[in-house]
Amino acid sequence: MMARVLPLHHPYRATTVRASSSNETKYNGVVPDVKLADPTRNYRVLVLGGTGRVGGSTAVALSKLCPKLKIVVAGRNREKGEAMVAKLGENSEFCQVDINDANMLQTSLKDVDLVVHAAGPFQQAPKCTVLEAAIKTKTAYIDVCDDTSYAFRAKALQAEALAANVPAITTAGIYPGVSNVMAAEMVAAARSEDKGKPEKLRFSYYTAGTGGAGPTILATSFLLLGEKVKLKPYSGMINVDFGKGIRKRDVYLLNLPEVRSTHEVLGVPTVSARFGTSPFFWNWGMEIMTKLLPPELRFVGLVLLIAKFQLFIKRIELWPSMVVAMLQEDNGTSSVASSPLQVFSTMSLTRPALLSSPSSPFKDLKPEERGLYLIHLLLTCANHVASGSLQNANAALEQLSLLSSPDGDTMQRVAAYFTEALANRILKSWPGLYKALNATQRKTNNVSEEIHVRRLFIAMFPILKVSYLLTNRAILEAMEGEKMVHVIDLDASEPAQWLALIQDFNSRPEGPPHLRITGVHHHKEVLDQMAHILTEEAEKLDIPFQFNPVVSSLESLNIDQLRVKTGEALAVSSVLQLHNFLASDEDILRKNGYSLSGDSASSLPLPNSGRISRFLNAMWSLSPKIMVVTEQDSDHNGSTLMERLLESLYTYAALFDCLEAKVPRTCQDRSKVEKMFFGEEIKNIIACEGSERRERHEKLEKWSQRIDLAGFGNVPLSYFAMLQGRRLLQGYGFDGYMIKEESGCAVICWQDRPLYSVSAWRCRK
Repeated sequence: MMARVLPLHHPYRATTVRASSSNETKYNGVVPDVKLADPTRNYRVLVLGGTGRVGGSTAVALSKLCPKLKIVVAGRNREKGEAMVAKLGENSEFCQVDINDANMLQTSLKDVDLVVHAAGPFQQAPKCTVLEAAIKTKTAYIDVCDDTSYAFRAKALQAEALAANVPAITTAGIYPGVSNVMAAEMVAAARSEDKGKPEKLRFSYYTAGTGGAGPTILATSFLLLGEKVKLKPYSGMINVDFGKGIRKRDVYLLNLPEVRSTHEVLGVPTVSARFGTSPFFWNWGMEIMTKLLPPELRFVGLVLLIAKFQLFIKRIELWPSMVVAMLQEDNGTSSVASSPLQVFSTMSLTRPALLSSPSSPFKDLKPEERGLYLIHLLLTCANHVASGSLQNANAALEQLSLLSSPDGDTMQRVAAYFTEALANRILKSWPGLYKALNATQRKTNNVSEEIHVRRLFIAMFPILKVSYLLTNRAILEAMEGEKMVHVIDLDASEPAQWLALIQDFNSRPEGPPHLRITGVHHHKEVLDQMAHILTEEAEKLDIPFQFNPVVSSLESLNIDQLRVKTGEALAVSSVLQLHNFLASDEDILRKNGYSLSGDSASSLPLPNSGRISRFLNAMWSLSPKIMVVTEQDSDHNGSTLMERLLESLYTYAALFDCLEAKVPRTCQDRSKVEKMFFGEEIKNIIACEGSERRERHEKLEKWSQRIDLAGFGNVPLSYFAMLQGRRLLQGYGFDGYMIKEESGCAVICWQDRPLYSVSAWRCRK
């Protein structure tokens, strides 16, 4: 594929892009004109694969780009299709289509102007059925094909498309679409600068996670392994530096379409493409598939692997969703690293090998290999614990104890706390034994240590700093012009947030309001300390101020204790508190006969009673002008142990990696945060059930539904607030953190992996 990039002084001129077939090695710049339909009429676009990751994102982007566009979401799953239509709004509809049924396909295309084909994978598809149907029905066509054979079969239909006056574009995705354009520009630049004819072109890709596509992206990669190429696929690993954020990553040879198109069209003698993905063990799985199975059996191996690990593919991605980094180099050297196959191929998927022998090959594992094996052991152990096979669980725990370490690398540390949590869960299955072992243990209410660890967390992570900044900004904007302001802090443990708010109010052009802050906390000494610090600051700035301490846990809070007065403008701040209310909601669903197992749990109706609903209703009854909620943006409220382990392993691996990038392993304060903050959360998620399980984190989407049901409407965080938050992250000292905007809310991420969300709400009367 070749592209001509427009000069800057011609911003509205159409770019000429042409994909050449194999016998066309020279681009002549001439493309036949295609008459467009009447631009004034209402257009309909059919998105095939519209219920999937790529197709769904395409449909959402189209609806935002052109709100008047009629979007037809097409797919096989009606339930998913209707969910997407609900997301897109009234100018959309669902159409059930099987692309392998020619009659159904042609019927669905008859009344649309454009079909977007995103129903992959395209590998091993015998025909271009959608393009053929588009030509027959005279429907404009575009696809995101990433397969060499399919692309050239599509190009072979050029004459038919021109005869039918049908515009058709193939391979219009990130690769090989954008990547070929990039390559063409590089080659053209090299030639224009008289540097001679380029002799080598290398593509390097790194995808972090599957972007919600589940097994599809992995299916695509595995299917590429069976293609015939001069070099063996998924060999020749090199380490490539992708720059800030992504950093150095391992990539492997893979037969991507760019190899053929750039060689034949651009005339570069040597072209190679390499691909790597995260989590790292999928790279190894692909390598094993290549080395252990002949090409004709790799598809069968893929099916078996995905059938066994489909939930695993969706849920355990140690890095975030579908961030694709591309690096193209016109020359360079490469070094091939040793293969992990020898170690990985000896691992049992059902019963781990013993590690106690001094001659065990697992004693000298590389960090990446050890990390993979630790995940394997955790999943194996959790499966045995869930099934009651305690003897096998004990064997897995023994191996985990040998390989994991609270002082090791990221994966060793994470595994150490999950190992402890699984062991704790086993002990809880024998209440007598558990109580006897803990009979002499005295609960220490060391408040100062609790506050100290929380402040260490704030110091080591920018997350709560950003939360406090966004919360204060939302309060300031909501309270513009108000003379009496009352702020309720549902977890009054950190005075720094309100010190900043007092100073911001003091800088208002109209002057500061009469400010009252009500702090809720279960320790009186914490509230006393906060009252002293805030009162001292207010007196220094001569701001009228009152502090109302409420010594209570949030669960036993009496709303009357908040002492909300008539005439006050009220703001409520909740930081990492609401998820504790969710235990009784689970009980309500069970009583109403709903099953909470598997993926169905995510689509269950939200209960309209229970502690969380009563609490949100109570907040609504106070009529706050603004309520700002910060929660961990994770799904740790699954009903089964395996669901929770998979999701929480995903989350805490990212959190521990944040520390690995910033804080030395030998730092005692780091160990305190990992043990007393994250370790206790992990233990509660994995070892506890019922009302004892308080760490029930949920995703922003679920919280938005709950808060909306309670009568609140979303208040989008302002551009200025988001800008301040991003600047704070940039000034934190290293790359990796980012803020994403999601439906007017902020999602704080590490390497694109969502960690915490901040959302603002007001009463909807």
